[in-house]
Amino acid sequence: MDIMFDTNAFDKVIANFDIVINSSRENQYYITYVQKKELDKIPSIKQEKKDRLFEVIEELNVKKTLSSSFILNHTPLGEGKLGSGKVYNELLNASKNNKEDAIIGDTSVNEGYTLVTNDDQLYNKMSSHDYKVLKFEDFLEQL
Repeated sequence: MDIMFDTNAFDKVIANFDIVINSSRENQYYITYVQKKELDKIPSIKQEKKDRLFEVIEELNVKKTLSSSFILNHTPLGEGKLGSGKVYNELLNASKNNKEDAIIGDTSVNEGYTLVTNDDQLYNKMSSHDYKVLKFEDFLEQL
């Protein structure tokens, strides 16, 4: 199965590393520039955690993929494709303050990945459109 982890799922990956690493033969894991950018923002006071997160990404052979929609004034050059934006716009909330979540969800849907997230709002939006999404605990049960 092709899995995209939302940034908030990585703490759970660390806590369940032995289970997840054993699944890496059957599953391929993906992130976009968004997850990397969010992980890079972890403050230096939590440097040990940040280092462990990037080690886990490397050990799981998580592949970085281009976002499937290039969002002007948001997506760095070379990090996104020109997409229709249909899914992106479906996932945006009314105040449009969840661009990162919408980009992650859009990419997951358009690339055929299952999104693993513990963000209730994103999970509910994805589910309401019948997109492939799992809570982390449900993901673990499938391993």
